[in-house]
Parts: sequence; C-alpha cells; structure tokens
Amino acid sequence: MKSLINRIVLLSLTLGMMSFLQAQTDDNASQAYKKAYSYILNEQWENAITALGKVIDSHPDSQWMDDAEFWQCYAREKLGRNLEDVYQCYARFIETQKNSKYVDDAKNNMIRIGKMLVKQGKPEYKQMVKALQTDDDEDIALSALMALQFMGDEKGLPAVLQLYNSDRSLEFREKCLFLLSQFDAPEAEDKLIEIAKTDKDPEIRKKAIFWLGNRTESKQSDQVVKVLQSIMNSDPDIEVQEHVLFAFGQMGKKGLPLLIQAVKSHPKPELREKAIFWLGQQESKDVLDILKTVIETDANQSVREQAIFALSQLPDGIGTPTLITLAKTHPNAELREKAVFWIAQQEPTKEIFQLIRDVINQDPEQEVREKAVFALSQLDTEESLDLLIDIAKNHEDNEMRKKAIFWLGQSKDEKARDALLGIIQGSGR
Repeated sequence: MKSLINRIVLLSLTLGMMSFLQAQTDDNASQAYKKAYSYILNEQWENAITALGKVIDSHPDSQWMDDAEFWQCYAREKLGRNLEDVYQCYARFIETQKNSKYVDDAKNNMIRIGKMLVKQGKPEYKQMVKALQTDDDEDIALSALMALQFMGDEKGLPAVLQLYNSDRSLEFREKCLFLLSQFDAPEAEDKLIEIAKTDKDPEIRKKAIFWLGNRTESKQSDQVVKVLQSIMNSDPDIEVQEHVLFAFGQMGKKGLPLLIQAVKSHPKPELREKAIFWLGQQESKDVLDILKTVIETDANQSVREQAIFALSQLPDGIGTPTLITLAKTHPNAELREKAVFWIAQQEPTKEIFQLIRDVINQDPEQEVREKAVFALSQLDTEESLDLLIDIAKNHEDNEMRKKAIFWLGQSKDEKARDALLGIIQGSGR
C-alpha cells in the first residue's frame, strides 16, 4: 500500500519537474532564435543560415519555428543562392506553415523570384506566378467591395452577386457570403437563402446558414425561419443540419421555439443533443422545464447527459437546484455521476459542498463516489481541501483513498503537500 502511494506522489512530483523543463526548453528556443535573428538584422547571411538551422533542428516544436524557416529562405535569397532552390524553399514554407504571419511575404517573394526565372528562360514559372497573383487579385476585388458596402453604397451588391457566381475559389466565395450578409437589401437575403438550399458544396451551404442566423432579429424575415426549418428537415448532410441548429441558437426569441421543437421531436439523437446544447445558452426560464422533461423521458442516454450539462449552463445558476436533486435521488447512476461533475463546476456554496460530502459517504455506486472525490478537488476551498485530506488519510475504502491522494497531488497548497508527506511516512492512518 505504501509503495503504491509513494509511486503516486512521485508521479505528481515528476509532472511538476516536466513542466519546469518545458518552460526551460521554451526559453532556450527563444534565446537561440533571437541570436539567429540578430544576424539577419546585421546582414550576416551565412551566420544567419547556420544559426537558424540550429533553431529548426533543436527546437522543432517551438513557437519560433515558422520565423526561423522564413528567415532562412530569405537569407538564402540574399546570398544569391540558386533562385529555383530559393523559390522551392518559400514554397515548402507556405505548405508547412499555412497559418504563419509570413505566408503573404513568402508569396510575394515567390512572385518576384518567379518573374525573374521567367526572364531567365524558364517559362514553366509563368503559370505558377499567375496562380499566386490570382489570390492577390481576389483580395483586392473584395477589399474594394467591402469599402463600397461600408460606405452604404448598394451598387456593390450586384458586383458581389456577379463575383460569387464566377468561377472562384471556395475561400473567395465564403468571403462573398460575408459581404452578402452585410447588405439589408431583399436581394441579398434571397441569394443567401438560395445558396443555403441549393449549393452543391455543403461547406458553402453551412456558411450561408450561419450568416442567415446571424442577421439581427429586425432583419430576420419569416421567410428565413421557414427556409431554415425546411433545411433542418431535408438536407442530407448532418453537419449542415447542425449549422441550422446553431443558427436557431443565434436568432433570439425567434429561434427558441425551433430549438424546442428539435429537442422534442427530431429523430436523430445526435441532433437532439446539439439542440439541447444551444437551448442551454438561451435566457429563458421555460428551458428549465424542458430539460427536466428530457432527462426523465428521452430514450437516449447521451441526450439525457447533454441535458444535464445544459442545466449547468443556464444563467444565474437556475439549474443548480435541479442538478443537486438529480445527484441525490436519480435512479440512473451515470446521470447522478454527470450531475455531480457539473455541480462541481458551479460557484461553490455550502449546499454544494454538503451534497458532495453526502454522495461520497452515501451513494451506493463506487464510480459515483469517486466522481464526487474529483468534484471535491474542483471546489478549491479550504473546507473541500480539508475533506479531501481526511478521505486520503482515513476513508475505509482504499480506492477512495487513492483517488483523494491523486487529486491532492494536483494541488499547489502546502497543506496538501504536508498531508502527502505524512501519508508516505506512515502517519496517515
């Protein structure tokens, strides 16, 4: 028994040391990169390439990886290295570091180098440069349209419609959808509805649904509500239907009855779950009674568990008394366990602390009692820490003692540390 406890405490100490070593590693990466970048600033290109290579090799997971890779390509270019090799260096950077702040700079450098290669008698780079410039042209066109829309110029709407219908990239069409959503004109809403209903690409349908749901209540026509209901019942893509539920959740009072209808009657349990999630974000007292009904009547266990989570999300803690009742009395042990877990995420009160104490001492199921020990560790109060220590030292169930010891090991409180040392030294029981 003592050997097992020793191992648990050692594991806790090891995790702390690992955290320290990770912070040290991050600091080393930062210092190495700063030194390498100083060579860039001083135009010492050979030294920069060598130092940046060490950053890349020694710290592949650091936050400086994309910086090091970009500036290494740049230094190679400045040294007059083979232009095709430099071009490929930037291309690899864009492929591996898609989210880097240097991507646009890398593309611009590729365009410039590609044009130089064309002049050197390498015509194959002409199409590559054209493809890179297409992205820039799209961005310029969209920037101009956004400026028109911002100025309240409805002349921009026909241009947006025309651009959307042209043969453009998915990303470009998504940006056009955003612009459409900003126009008040009925034509803009009609186009969004058409796209949401009929576009062949489910990603585009989802974006159109998103923007329909995000129109302010004053802009939401009855037509939008009917269309979204129709899509909910007919679209073959389940993710599209999930986006409809999200849209309902953003529509305020107009969306509430639509969510309730989905919770009560949708045949797919995974979609009832999604509807319950968004229902839990609504500021309506009617939601409480609906969630209670779901917990008692829905045939799917996951749906009932989602309803318990939704109770914990209701504003002003109005779901907490129901959670406490469920944790005390519900015949389904898994639901009691979920209720205990989400109770622990609420603002700690005497009533919540007493509930968790009662579950630890009285619940007939081991897993529920163990979940209550975890919940105790989440309350983060002096009283909860004292009870956790008492369980670790004195509880008659060794499994419960081990759980309490584990969670004490996650605490930074000196009292927890002293209790663990006492247990190791044999004074715990």
